[in-house]
This record gives sequence, C-alpha cells and structure tokens, in this order.
Amino acid sequence: MPKLHLVLVLLLAACTTGSTWSADEPSPANGGLPASYQGLPLLWVPKRPAPKELKGDLSAPEWKDAARIPMGLLADGAVPKNKTEAYALCTDEALYVAFRCGDAAPDDLKTNGTQVWQNDEVEVFIEPDHTTLEKPYHQFIVDARGQQSAQRAHIYPKYGSAAVRAKTAFNPKIETAIGKGQDYWSVEMRIPFDQLVLSEAAEKKDTLWRFNLYRHRPEREKEPVEEMAWSPTGNDQFHAAAKFGYMLPETHATKALIERIKQEAAAWQPKKLSNEADLSIVYEINKRIGELAAENFGERDQAAERLKAIADEGPGNYKALLQALADAVERSRDVQVVAAAKKLLELIKAEEGLRNDDDPPPDHIRRGFITKK
Repeated sequence: MPKLHLVLVLLLAACTTGSTWSADEPSPANGGLPASYQGLPLLWVPKRPAPKELKGDLSAPEWKDAARIPMGLLADGAVPKNKTEAYALCTDEALYVAFRCGDAAPDDLKTNGTQVWQNDEVEVFIEPDHTTLEKPYHQFIVDARGQQSAQRAHIYPKYGSAAVRAKTAFNPKIETAIGKGQDYWSVEMRIPFDQLVLSEAAEKKDTLWRFNLYRHRPEREKEPVEEMAWSPTGNDQFHAAAKFGYMLPETHATKALIERIKQEAAAWQPKKLSNEADLSIVYEINKRIGELAAENFGERDQAAERLKAIADEGPGNYKALLQALADAVERSRDVQVVAAAKKLLELIKAEEGLRNDDDPPPDHIRRGFITKK
C-alpha cells in the first residue's frame, strides 16, 4: 500500500475510533427506527453540530437538520389553536431542544406567576431508560421570561398526585435562550448529558430513553387554557409517566440496540379486548377464590396457580371479571381470599391498561427511590 494511502487510512481510523457508525456507513437519517414503539411515539435525535450560540430565534442553520417534533393537545393530540413545533438534536456532550410557540399576542404572555409552571412555559421530561419506574425522572421548565425550574421526581396521580422526589439535590446547569416574533415566542435549551442521572443501561448505550415535551399556555381573556404535548397523555396531567414517548439520541445508540428495537417494535401487538361476556371464566374465578379458603394447603396452592393462569390467558370480558373480583373482595373476610382477589384485580387492570406503569403500589411510594444510577 502506498505510504500516502496508509496515512489516510490511519487518520480515518483515528477519527472514527469510538464512533457508533463506521466511516463508510454514515449515520442513517432516523437510525432505521420505526415511528412508534409499544404503542407510543419514538423519536430519533440526530447528531449534528451544535448551534454556536443560543439566541432563542431558531435562526441557527443547525436547527434545519434537527428532528422536527409535532405537538398536539395534551389529552388527545388534536390540532391546537396555537400551533407549537419542537426540534431536537444532540452532540457527544448534550441534548439540544427548541420550541416555536405560536401565539397571536406574544406581547401578552404571562410571566408573573408565583410558580414558573403557572406562566407561559415549556417543559422537557427525560428518563434515560426504557422504564419510568426505576428512579425519579427529570423535569425541566422554562417560561417566556427565561425563568427556569428543574426537579427529579415521580408523580402518582392514582394516589392524589403524591410525589416522591430524589433524595439527592438536583441543581442542573442547563443553558436557555428566549426569542420572540410577531406571532410566536421561542426557546432554545442545552441539556448536558452529564447533568442527567443516567441508568446503567443508558451508560452502556443499551436502552431507549423515555421522553416528552409540553407547552402550557395560560388562560387569556376570552381564551381558555391550552396545553400541548408531543406524546398525548389521555388526561390533563403532564406527569403521566406511562404515556411518555420513547427517544434515542444518536450519540447513545449502537447498531445492535437499533436492531433489537426494530425487532421488538415489529413483534409488538396491541391487546384486543372482547366485549362478549365470558360467564364460564367468571364462574371459575369465583370457584377458585372460594378454594383459597380451603383447609388443605395443596388446594389453596392449586387455586392460586389457576388464578394466575387465568390472568395470563387474558379472558375475554375484563369488566365482568373485575366486577366479580370486586364482589369477592367485598363479601369475603378471609385474609388470603381478599389478598388474592386484590392481586388478580391488579393483574387484570394492568392487562386492560386501567393501571398505568406510573402508578406503582403504595409500598413503592413508602420505600422511595434507589438513588444509585
């Protein structure tokens, strides 16, 4: 090999050391990922040069190649009156997020609330893991005046919105800039990765991240409050961790992870629930619950195993089953029967989607979160 060619090869190898993608195979536009995963939106955040300066007006050419993120109404994703678009890109060091918040009266924005979230504001929720239960997720808020708020917490709507907050102090150093035009206001944010508490899987580049973006537009004269999200929550809560979408920064991806995600996404099928009553299953559940009170421990064990199997099989009429189990809980005084019936209630609710994964049992709240990465 000629010396000049050898030098070029060595230089090229040095430049690509540690990179996710080889020099002869440039980064794909979207990592080859599907648009959704497990029934929720999936966002590929491309690696791009960082804006040289955050000015808030989104004029930096780097934003032209960023991922574009549509935002709809919080509850159902419908088109809002005041359109909001978001953008995201990443570097090796940080995640960059920008919002363009359409508003017919950008000079009348609310910025004097006692809490930042009461103002015209935008929010970024991040959990560097595929699950939202391992530890408190990250929440970043920036209002139209540039005021910031950040926390690591997990909110539980099921238990009166009780919050479990991180046991360690969280004072992240993030950069923001605010802009304003004739019919919009805008935000640029730089969130360094080293300001996030990464899960072990995220550090190994072996997991999707959970992610959501929000905008809160307070009530105006003759205009109701309007709230928007990238991944709709199905209710009026920003803190609906079960509904956070999925995100993968290119700098935290590998080819093996992408292939696994594609396979998992292709294999996933939404649960189909039958509306037809399955009286035989209801009868069998009632019978097995009765057997849990038997004096023979073997019969109790068999009944418990059969109840678990029924839950795994996914009987056709969940509403009838839930009612049967609720009735069993009400009429029984046996501790074992009540405990088993309640457990099965939770299993079936989880199957039907009635219980979100952001609503763990009360002992999870009492125990708090493990603060290790």
